Amino acid sequence: MKNFSAIRYTLYAVAFAFFFTSCKKDDAATDNTTQLDLKDVAYGADPLQKMDVYLPAGRSQANTYTLVMVHGGSWAGGDKADFNADITNVRSMLGNYAIFNINYRLANGSSVTLPQLVADVDAAFEFIAGKAAHYNINTGKMAVMGASAGGHLALLKAYKSNTNGRIKAVVDLFGPTDLAWMYTNHPQPAFSQLIIGNLMATTPRPILHCMLVEALSTMLPPQHRPPLFFMARQTKLYPWAKASVCLPNCKTQA
Repeated sequence: MKNFSAIRYTLYAVAFAFFFTSCKKDDAATDNTTQLDLKDVAYGADPLQKMDVYLPAGRSQANTYTLVMVHGGSWAGGDKADFNADITNVRSMLGNYAIFNINYRLANGSSVTLPQLVADVDAAFEFIAGKAAHYNINTGKMAVMGASAGGHLALLKAYKSNTNGRIKAVVDLFGPTDLAWMYTNHPQPAFSQLIIGNLMATTPRPILHCMLVEALSTMLPPQHRPPLFFMARQTKLYPWAKASVCLPNCKTQA
Protein backbone atom coordinates (compact mmCIF):
# COMPACT_ATOMS: atom_id res chain seq x y z
CA MET A 1 0.00 0.00 0.00
CA LYS A 2 3.03 2.25 0.16
CA ASN A 3 3.42 2.25 -3.63
CA PHE A 4 1.30 5.12 -4.89
CA SER A 5 1.73 4.18 -8.55
CA ALA A 6 0.36 0.69 -7.89
CA ILE A 7 -2.64 2.16 -6.09
CA ARG A 8 -3.22 4.57 -8.98
CA TYR A 9 -3.10 1.70 -11.49
CA THR A 10 -5.46 -0.34 -9.32
CA LEU A 11 -8.07 2.37 -9.07
CA TYR A 12 -8.01 3.13 -12.76
CA ALA A 13 -8.45 -0.58 -13.40
CA VAL A 14 -11.53 -0.67 -11.16
CA ALA A 15 -13.02 2.31 -12.99
CA PHE A 16 -12.17 0.70 -16.35
CA ALA A 17 -13.94 -2.52 -15.36
CA PHE A 18 -17.05 -0.63 -14.39
CA PHE A 19 -17.10 1.31 -17.66
CA PHE A 20 -17.25 -1.80 -19.68
CA THR A 21 -19.83 -3.56 -17.53
CA SER A 22 -21.90 -0.61 -17.64
CA CYS A 23 -29.16 14.78 13.05
CA LYS A 24 -27.49 11.47 13.96
CA LYS A 25 -24.39 11.16 11.92
CA ASP A 26 -25.96 8.39 9.82
CA ASP A 27 -29.05 10.52 9.19
CA ALA A 28 -26.80 13.11 7.56
CA ALA A 29 -26.27 10.66 4.71
CA THR A 30 -29.60 11.80 3.28
CA ASP A 31 -27.96 15.15 2.44
CA ASN A 32 -26.53 14.20 -0.93
CA THR A 33 -24.92 17.55 -1.70
CA THR A 34 -22.00 17.27 0.71
CA GLN A 35 -19.14 14.84 1.19
CA LEU A 36 -19.66 12.72 4.28
CA ASP A 37 -17.44 10.46 6.39
CA LEU A 38 -19.04 7.99 8.79
CA LYS A 39 -16.68 6.13 11.12
CA ASP A 40 -17.26 2.74 12.76
CA VAL A 41 -20.69 2.09 11.30
CA ALA A 42 -21.86 -1.27 12.69
CA TYR A 43 -23.05 -3.94 10.27
CA GLY A 44 -23.28 -6.63 12.98
CA ALA A 45 -23.25 -7.13 16.74
CA ASP A 46 -19.58 -8.03 17.15
CA PRO A 47 -17.24 -5.12 17.97
CA LEU A 48 -15.17 -5.94 14.89
CA GLN A 49 -18.15 -5.89 12.54
CA LYS A 50 -17.75 -2.24 11.66
CA MET A 51 -16.92 -0.17 8.60
CA ASP A 52 -15.88 3.34 7.71
CA VAL A 53 -18.12 4.93 5.09
CA TYR A 54 -16.95 7.65 2.70
CA LEU A 55 -19.70 9.23 0.63
CA PRO A 56 -18.93 11.73 -2.15
CA ALA A 57 -20.71 15.01 -2.66
CA GLY A 58 -23.42 15.10 -5.31
CA ARG A 59 -24.03 11.37 -5.10
CA SER A 60 -26.91 9.58 -6.80
CA GLN A 61 -28.24 6.06 -7.11
CA ALA A 62 -27.61 6.23 -10.84
CA ASN A 63 -23.98 7.29 -10.95
CA THR A 64 -22.33 6.79 -7.56
CA TYR A 65 -20.75 3.35 -7.65
CA THR A 66 -19.50 1.38 -4.66
CA LEU A 67 -16.00 0.24 -3.71
CA VAL A 68 -15.50 -2.11 -0.74
CA MET A 69 -12.01 -2.40 0.75
CA VAL A 70 -10.91 -5.46 2.77
CA HIS A 71 -7.73 -5.20 4.86
CA GLY A 72 -5.10 -7.90 5.24
CA GLY A 73 -3.20 -9.30 8.21
CA SER A 74 -2.85 -13.08 7.75
CA TRP A 75 -6.58 -13.41 8.53
CA ALA A 76 -5.75 -12.99 12.23
CA GLY A 77 -4.66 -9.35 12.43
CA GLY A 78 -4.77 -6.04 10.66
CA ASP A 79 -7.44 -3.38 10.73
CA LYS A 80 -9.38 -1.16 8.35
CA ALA A 81 -7.13 1.66 9.57
CA ASP A 82 -4.38 0.07 7.45
CA PHE A 83 -6.08 1.68 4.44
CA ASN A 84 -6.55 5.09 6.05
CA ALA A 85 -3.53 6.65 4.36
CA ASP A 86 -4.88 5.63 0.96
CA ILE A 87 -8.45 6.91 1.30
CA THR A 88 -7.58 10.44 0.22
CA ASN A 89 -5.87 9.16 -2.93
CA VAL A 90 -8.73 6.79 -3.67
CA ARG A 91 -11.25 9.60 -3.39
CA SER A 92 -9.27 11.92 -5.60
CA MET A 93 -9.02 9.31 -8.36
CA LEU A 94 -12.51 7.82 -8.06
CA GLY A 95 -14.48 10.89 -7.10
CA ASN A 96 -17.91 9.44 -7.88
CA TYR A 97 -17.42 6.30 -5.78
CA ALA A 98 -18.76 5.59 -2.31
CA ILE A 99 -16.04 3.79 -0.37
CA PHE A 100 -16.66 1.25 2.40
CA ASN A 101 -13.58 0.20 4.37
CA ILE A 102 -14.54 -2.82 6.46
CA ASN A 103 -13.34 -4.69 9.50
CA TYR A 104 -14.25 -8.31 10.16
CA ARG A 105 -13.77 -10.87 12.90
CA LEU A 106 -10.24 -12.23 13.04
CA ALA A 107 -9.33 -15.91 12.98
CA ASN A 108 -8.42 -17.39 16.36
CA GLY A 109 -8.10 -21.07 15.48
CA SER A 110 -11.29 -22.11 17.24
CA SER A 111 -14.48 -20.05 17.41
CA VAL A 112 -13.57 -17.80 14.49
CA THR A 113 -12.19 -19.43 11.35
CA LEU A 114 -12.56 -18.93 7.61
CA PRO A 115 -16.36 -19.42 7.44
CA GLN A 116 -16.89 -16.64 9.98
CA LEU A 117 -14.63 -14.28 8.04
CA VAL A 118 -16.48 -15.06 4.82
CA ALA A 119 -19.81 -14.56 6.59
CA ASP A 120 -18.68 -11.14 7.80
CA VAL A 121 -17.74 -10.02 4.30
CA ASP A 122 -21.12 -11.26 3.06
CA ALA A 123 -22.89 -9.41 5.88
CA ALA A 124 -21.02 -6.20 5.12
CA PHE A 125 -22.09 -6.35 1.48
CA GLU A 126 -25.70 -7.01 2.42
CA PHE A 127 -25.64 -4.10 4.86
CA ILE A 128 -24.29 -1.79 2.16
CA ALA A 129 -26.89 -2.96 -0.36
CA GLY A 130 -29.61 -2.36 2.20
CA LYS A 131 -28.40 1.23 2.61
CA ALA A 132 -28.43 2.05 -1.11
CA ALA A 133 -31.42 4.37 -0.93
CA HIS A 134 -30.39 5.95 2.36
CA TYR A 135 -26.84 6.65 1.19
CA ASN A 136 -28.11 7.41 -2.34
CA ILE A 137 -25.58 5.15 -4.07
CA ASN A 138 -25.58 2.50 -6.77
CA THR A 139 -25.06 -0.94 -5.24
CA GLY A 140 -25.92 -2.69 -8.48
CA LYS A 141 -22.36 -2.01 -9.60
CA MET A 142 -19.88 -2.79 -6.85
CA ALA A 143 -16.13 -3.35 -6.80
CA VAL A 144 -14.14 -5.09 -4.09
CA MET A 145 -10.44 -4.63 -3.42
CA GLY A 146 -8.45 -6.51 -0.80
CA ALA A 147 -4.85 -6.66 0.32
CA SER A 148 -3.07 -9.90 1.25
CA ALA A 149 -5.56 -11.97 3.29
CA GLY A 150 -8.15 -9.36 2.36
CA GLY A 151 -7.39 -10.06 -1.29
CA HIS A 152 -8.20 -13.73 -0.71
CA LEU A 153 -11.49 -12.78 0.97
CA ALA A 154 -12.28 -10.39 -1.87
CA LEU A 155 -11.78 -13.18 -4.42
CA LEU A 156 -13.98 -15.55 -2.47
CA LYS A 157 -16.71 -12.93 -2.33
CA ALA A 158 -16.48 -12.11 -6.02
CA TYR A 159 -16.28 -15.66 -7.37
CA LYS A 160 -18.03 -17.85 -4.81
CA SER A 161 -20.81 -15.76 -3.30
CA ASN A 162 -21.61 -13.06 -5.83
CA THR A 163 -24.98 -14.70 -6.34
CA ASN A 164 -26.83 -11.46 -7.06
CA GLY A 165 -24.23 -10.32 -9.58
CA ARG A 166 -23.62 -6.98 -7.89
CA ILE A 167 -19.83 -7.27 -7.97
CA LYS A 168 -18.52 -6.14 -11.34
CA ALA A 169 -14.81 -5.76 -10.55
CA VAL A 170 -12.32 -7.33 -8.13
CA VAL A 171 -8.72 -6.38 -7.40
CA ASP A 172 -6.38 -8.63 -5.41
CA LEU A 173 -3.34 -6.90 -3.92
CA PHE A 174 -0.83 -9.70 -3.26
CA GLY A 175 -3.47 -12.04 -1.85
CA PRO A 176 -3.10 -15.87 -1.94
CA THR A 177 -5.23 -18.10 -4.13
CA ASP A 178 -4.26 -21.63 -3.03
CA LEU A 179 -4.35 -22.27 0.71
CA ALA A 180 -3.74 -25.99 0.27
CA TRP A 181 -0.42 -25.25 -1.43
CA MET A 182 0.48 -22.81 1.33
CA TYR A 183 -0.03 -25.54 3.92
CA THR A 184 1.61 -28.47 2.17
CA ASN A 185 4.25 -27.02 -0.16
CA HIS A 186 5.27 -23.61 1.12
CA PRO A 187 9.09 -23.16 1.29
CA GLN A 188 8.71 -22.06 4.93
CA PRO A 189 6.14 -24.56 6.26
CA ALA A 190 6.55 -23.65 9.93
CA PHE A 191 5.51 -20.14 9.04
CA SER A 192 2.70 -20.94 6.63
CA GLN A 193 1.19 -23.86 8.55
CA LEU A 194 0.83 -21.75 11.67
CA ILE A 195 -1.16 -19.16 9.71
CA ILE A 196 -3.32 -21.61 7.74
CA GLY A 197 -3.87 -23.82 10.76
CA ASN A 198 -5.16 -20.84 12.70
CA LEU A 199 -7.45 -19.89 9.82
CA MET A 200 -8.83 -23.35 9.11
CA ALA A 201 -8.59 -25.07 12.52
CA THR A 202 -8.17 -28.39 10.73
CA THR A 203 -5.62 -30.80 9.29
CA PRO A 204 -4.16 -30.71 5.77
CA ARG A 205 -6.56 -33.17 4.14
CA PRO A 206 -9.79 -31.28 4.95
CA ILE A 207 -8.06 -28.08 3.89
CA LEU A 208 -7.89 -29.44 0.36
CA HIS A 209 -11.69 -29.47 0.24
CA CYS A 210 -12.40 -26.18 1.99
CA MET A 211 -13.35 -22.84 0.52
CA LEU A 212 -10.31 -22.17 -1.65
CA VAL A 213 -9.69 -20.17 -4.77
CA GLU A 214 -7.20 -22.70 -6.14
CA ALA A 215 -7.41 -21.99 -9.86
CA LEU A 216 -9.46 -18.95 -10.74
CA SER A 217 -8.91 -19.44 -14.43
CA THR A 218 -11.11 -22.56 -14.32
CA MET A 219 -13.84 -20.75 -12.39
CA LEU A 220 -14.23 -17.81 -14.79
CA PRO A 221 -17.06 -18.10 -17.32
CA PRO A 222 -15.86 -17.19 -20.83
CA GLN A 223 -17.88 -13.96 -20.89
CA HIS A 224 -16.30 -12.65 -17.68
CA ARG A 225 -13.18 -10.55 -17.59
CA PRO A 226 -10.47 -11.94 -15.30
CA PRO A 227 -9.62 -10.26 -12.01
CA LEU A 228 -6.63 -7.98 -11.67
CA PHE A 229 -3.81 -9.21 -9.44
CA PHE A 230 -0.94 -7.21 -7.99
CA MET A 231 1.73 -9.57 -6.64
CA ALA A 232 4.99 -8.75 -4.88
CA ARG A 233 8.08 -10.46 -6.29
CA GLN A 234 9.61 -10.58 -2.81
CA THR A 235 7.08 -11.79 -0.27
CA LYS A 236 7.41 -14.30 2.53
CA LEU A 237 3.85 -15.56 2.58
CA TYR A 238 2.88 -16.11 -1.06
CA PRO A 239 5.68 -16.10 -3.65
CA TRP A 240 5.22 -14.42 -7.03
CA ALA A 241 6.29 -17.59 -8.82
CA LYS A 242 3.40 -19.52 -7.27
CA ALA A 243 0.88 -16.86 -8.27
CA SER A 244 2.20 -16.83 -11.84
CA VAL A 245 1.76 -20.61 -12.16
CA CYS A 246 -1.59 -20.75 -10.40
CA LEU A 247 -3.16 -17.94 -12.41
CA PRO A 248 -2.08 -18.41 -16.04
CA ASN A 249 -5.16 -16.78 -17.56
CA CYS A 250 -5.56 -13.91 -15.10
CA LYS A 251 -4.10 -10.44 -15.28
CA THR A 252 -1.11 -9.96 -13.01
CA GLN A 253 1.02 -6.94 -12.24
CA ALA A 254 4.27 -7.25 -10.29
